Amino acid sequence: MIESDSVKRVEQMMDQALAQYYETGEYHYPIVPGMEEWTMTQDRTGVVIDVISIPEAIVQELSNKQLLRLTVENPNVYLANAYPFHVFVQRFSTQFNGLQVLLTRDGVVPFLLDEYLSIPIDRAASDRDHMSPFEGRNQSASYLNIRNFLLEGLLAIDETYAAAILDQRFLQNVAEKYEVKLNSPENSESRLISLEASRMIVVPTLKQAGLLPIEVKDGQERYPYELIIDDALYETLSMSNYSEDEYLLDLFTQWLAAAY
Repeated sequence: MIESDSVKRVEQMMDQALAQYYETGEYHYPIVPGMEEWTMTQDRTGVVIDVISIPEAIVQELSNKQLLRLTVENPNVYLANAYPFHVFVQRFSTQFNGLQVLLTRDGVVPFLLDEYLSIPIDRAASDRDHMSPFEGRNQSASYLNIRNFLLEGLLAIDETYAAAILDQRFLQNVAEKYEVKLNSPENSESRLISLEASRMIVVPTLKQAGLLPIEVKDGQERYPYELIIDDALYETLSMSNYSEDEYLLDLFTQWLAAAY
């Protein structure tokens, strides 16, 4: 149980953050991992006090850019390595109120595409060995990497994917950033998650093009974001000496060249 004095301190910090928003027009999470107060809000079963949602009084007022920033800086980003990335993104998009609001707004797909395309190709892979979403105000390499893979995930979910893949620039950008990630010398959790984010776009697109096997049960496709390795694909991978990601990038690049 949290002591009443600790609850008051947390509530005061949250009130101060809201007051600061009314003064400056910008909202920042008052309590994040690493702070003593963060520990107070947790127990063995999860969150006791919700400090990672945007106050309902202001969430509808925030601009698309503000909601995206708060998505990247959300403490839940630290959970991205606790699940398969596609599972994390789907849960995050339905549980975080900032994303719930953003994804229902008119023009959200063009907005997300513009934000994704604005990240330089060579910044798609982090040069850091950890994820720190709270460095957003200095545009660090770590922050840009997180922003890039979250945008890829958000553009791959059901609400956005069909519209996003109509944009040739997006598909080309995905391919180029996928290559940068593959060629990155680091082997951190952040890089592995970032590669999973690329797969969220590449795998469903290649499946739709009939270039990858799919698994169907009761008329519904199963595991749309996952690479299904049947006997033929297993033999292809074995003979090519490609890693799965190298094979996917090569196939995706060939498909792009033929399609456009």
